[in-house]
This record gives sequence, structure tokens and C-alpha cells, in this order.
Amino acid sequence: MRPAIAVDLAQPDELPALAALCVEARDETVLGPKLCSSDVGLVAHHIGVLLSTPGGYALLARDDTGLVGFLLARVIGPGPFADEPNLYIDAM
Repeated sequence: MRPAIAVDLAQPDELPALAALCVEARDETVLGPKLCSSDVGLVAHHIGVLLSTPGGYALLARDDTGLVGFLLARVIGPGPFADEPNLYIDAM
């Protein structure tokens, strides 16, 4: 039986592990890297900036083995081009 996946908001002390998973995912893509850097410290800094802006979120997925996935997203709007807020997914 496959273990359950739990998803919750990332906490500030989890940024290094999240950044490491982002860099690992960067190296596994068959379409070429979509992440701007392979430097875990720089990626952690960029994620910190995302989380410090209004509407910025990082969700972490975990199973019995630890961190297995993530979602980086922003809630944008409403604004001049959208009457309703929109979810912009930066990375998954």
C-alpha cells in the first residue's frame, strides 16, 4: 500500500530543503532546466522573496520518507486585466 501524501504550507526553516528539491527537479527535467540557477542558496533566497510578497505561497508534499514534492505559486489580482484573483503557478 502506498503511503499517504500530506500537503501543507512551507515554514521558513524548510527553505533549504525546498530549495534542494527544486534544484534536484531542475536536473531531472527532460525539457532542459527551467530553474534559473543550480545554486541551492540562491534558489532558497529567491523562494524567500516569493514567500515575503503578498500572495506568495510554497506548498510542500510529504510522505513517510520526507519531502517528495512542492508547489510555488502566487495569487495575483484582481487588477486591470482580471476582475477576479488568479493563481499563477511558478513551479511544481
